[in-house]
Amino acid sequence: MATENLQEIGLIAYHAVYGIARRDVARAEEMLNESDEGFNRRTFVRAMFAFIEADVWGRKRIALLLHERSAAKPILTIAEVAIASEEIANLKEDGSASTTSPRLKFLPNLKFSFRAFAAAFEVQNYSLEIAEAGWSDLRNAVRIRDRLMHPKGGNSFTVSDDEIAVCTRALGWYDAASSRLFELAAEVLTE
Repeated sequence: MATENLQEIGLIAYHAVYGIARRDVARAEEMLNESDEGFNRRTFVRAMFAFIEADVWGRKRIALLLHERSAAKPILTIAEVAIASEEIANLKEDGSASTTSPRLKFLPNLKFSFRAFAAAFEVQNYSLEIAEAGWSDLRNAVRIRDRLMHPKGGNSFTVSDDEIAVCTRALGWYDAASSRLFELAAEVLTE
């Protein structure tokens, strides 16, 4: 199968995953708008990060698929293949090989997914815009998510108006960054 066809299949699969997970976030936003209560605030933050995590994984899987099927030249290095597949190789005492899942830090993993996807689609000179305010908002939103997922007391479950605003801006930035990369990949396909 030609690389162009694989790229098109990859984009279709990526778009499907993106759409499902993004609709969950939209529903969580609707719930929050209908009833601004603690549960709906937490649900919005959790849905937002579930969406981003799924999207990051999807981009990496597509990059890995295209790398594995690329006849011309490798797209990813050996280390990048390990990160994209989310596996670390180990040797057991009996000499057999096994794999484990690494603990990947959220923000570097997100950056990697954008870079690997751009490489897989041969998007030239791509860089994720991390100097923008939205990246700072995403970094702050990660701290909010971490507090919700690893609560240390009753106050850990409170999501303030300011924190909802931070998460909303972060999501807007993320959506724009994802759309930009998707459009650049689509442009490569039409060249």
